[in-house]
Amino acid sequence: MADQYYNALNPDNYFYTNCDVISKAIETQGQSIAQGMKNFVRDAEIGRVQTVNTEAFTIGQDIAGTAGDVIFENHLFQLIAYQPVHTKNYSHPLLFIPPWINKFYILDLQTKNSMVKYCVDDGYTVFMISWVNPSEDSQECSFEDYMTDGVLQAIEFIYKTFAHKVNVVGYCISSTLLAISLAYCKAKGIDYVNSATCFACTVDFSDAGQLRQLTNEKTLPIIEQLYSNSKIIKGSEMYNCFAFLKSDSAIWGQGVKNYLKGEDLPVFDILYWNNDNTNLFVKAHMYFLREIFVKNILMQKKFSFANTEIPLTDVEVPMCFVSAEQDHIIPWVASYRTISHFQNSQDRKFILCGSGHVAGIINAPEKNKYYYYVDNDIKSSADDNFFEGRERVNGSWWNEWKSWLKKHSGNKIDIQYGERVKPLSIEPAPGRYVMTKSD
Repeated sequence: MADQYYNALNPDNYFYTNCDVISKAIETQGQSIAQGMKNFVRDAEIGRVQTVNTEAFTIGQDIAGTAGDVIFENHLFQLIAYQPVHTKNYSHPLLFIPPWINKFYILDLQTKNSMVKYCVDDGYTVFMISWVNPSEDSQECSFEDYMTDGVLQAIEFIYKTFAHKVNVVGYCISSTLLAISLAYCKAKGIDYVNSATCFACTVDFSDAGQLRQLTNEKTLPIIEQLYSNSKIIKGSEMYNCFAFLKSDSAIWGQGVKNYLKGEDLPVFDILYWNNDNTNLFVKAHMYFLREIFVKNILMQKKFSFANTEIPLTDVEVPMCFVSAEQDHIIPWVASYRTISHFQNSQDRKFILCGSGHVAGIINAPEKNKYYYYVDNDIKSSADDNFFEGRERVNGSWWNEWKSWLKKHSGNKIDIQYGERVKPLSIEPAPGRYVMTKSD
């Protein structure tokens, strides 16, 4: 709360103490003030400080436009198969598992910065999970359901369709679930996964960054009581939660632009995605907060999940972790500690990129932005000497990851996409689930 008051009292937030605002009002002969009032009325009608032009993009065209088909669906997700551009692809398919807190197309934005297109163009057979955007009428789902009816069902479906093990990529909370799923598969003797890549991942929540301010042993009972009579947490409430973590820019800074300067809303694909919220299942989210986040059960030698005692340390598949140095949601040192737990993994790689939780990960090579570091000799933790003597490589980390992934992708083969996938088509990508709005 002190942080919120501090950000609110910043002199830049007020007309008479912001020189830029006063100068613009003079330059525009008051038109910036008039436009600012119009912007205020616009935002008041929807009850949120707008951060982006929501009319600038169309899902399935400008963004999430990579060609493909929905080939499987259940109550929890749709599975998208993307059309190949080559006659021969790597034998091991590639599955992306996005976080269900947001929509999948952060990984398939515009053509110039779509990770999906980048992989399709490089000769991979790519699949994507598109999670359901739940409502009070949806079938109730637990955190375990996201593994059994979600991750594992998608992997098994792809494996049986193509008869090759799957390279799996998880992002944020889905990478945590992926780590659990790998341990579960090891315990159950399920051998469908060939390699795992985890973006912004941790299984050790002892250092949970700024989120610890909002969710801890004292606040958890309040949160549980708040949603005791609901099946879902509305997307707008999650949006506000993350906005308050960076209220200086996400709330007050945007308010200055909208209302004091009268600026037009920006056209920015990542902000558009961030504004397209998803609801959450209370049952699943409360399990995550209580057991994984607060109790930190994944750090036990063995923990019970889906009626199975599993240790994370038993996972043997090759693993690559990618973290962002300025990530305020998953601190990179926590991600480094996480990969160090998988001591039995056959091939471990850690990539630390520049920028934050989203911009660091979605950093296409053609932009030539930021930088990254590589560690192939994983230790127990990232000490103060991590950067000493380590090469800082300018540009995107995507090509570095591609080199690692190719080692675990097999030879180029005729994938028979038309024969195997087209008969399964339910509807064209990006599918119905991603079109559902939250509130």
